[in-house]
Amino acid sequence: PIPAPNVLPGVLSIVFMYIGYLVVKSIFY
Repeated sequence: PIPAPNVLPGVLSIVFMYIGYLVVKSIFY
């Protein structure tokens, strides 16, 4: 079986951290 419910929160957290990093970079630089 595909462990989608277990993998999805980790992927979403990585995506949101990357988006937050881009937002902070665009604000401070």
